[in-house]
Amino acid sequence: MCRLKAFGFGMKVYGMLVAILCFSVRILLAQELPLKVLDRVSKNYKSFKTVRASFDYTVLDKNMNKLAGSEAKLQLDIRSGKYHIVMDDREIISDAKTQWQVMKDVGEVQISDADSDPDQLTPANVFTFYKTGYGYTALPDEKEGGKLFYAIRLDPQDKSKPIRYVKLRIDKVTNLIKDVSVFDKSGGSFSYRVQKFEKNIALPAAAFTFDKADYKGMEIVDLR
Repeated sequence: MCRLKAFGFGMKVYGMLVAILCFSVRILLAQELPLKVLDRVSKNYKSFKTVRASFDYTVLDKNMNKLAGSEAKLQLDIRSGKYHIVMDDREIISDAKTQWQVMKDVGEVQISDADSDPDQLTPANVFTFYKTGYGYTALPDEKEGGKLFYAIRLDPQDKSKPIRYVKLRIDKVTNLIKDVSVFDKSGGSFSYRVQKFEKNIALPAAAFTFDKADYKGMEIVDLR
């Protein structure tokens, strides 16, 4: 009887050890898989010289009501960090040192220093921002339009940031980001969804230069 009890107890311990081991393996896979995927994505984007993309930008409140939305076009010189983005109500130009934000609805141009914080999501790093400042967790793969996507959750390591978490979806075949969804602590969110993507396109230098003559009648406000 004692042997049977001991055997039963041993099986329970063995079962617990197996469960713990399996759980630990799942945790490691949940961390290692997204890191490997993101490394491939990063290597992919770093191989490009320039990017031209069109995407949808959407802002939702905590009840998932749409607060704002716009189609946008981005021209990006990856190596220099220069970019030019055009949206319905605004235009943003950056030469990697200075940023000009053209606010069409109020007739104002705001000048500021270009954001150099790698943890901040900007047009310059929208495809590579995840490399620093985040922890990674694999989510179940998703399917849309006949395509399969990796889904990855990013949690900011700095808990004082207003961002609760970020969700990335990455095309399994091309290793290109399909969309980025950012969820804040108030319950709201905003997302970038890529509709068209072109790489290594010749972009004119003028695309990253602000010319006052192109924005006549607008008030210039220098915030530096």
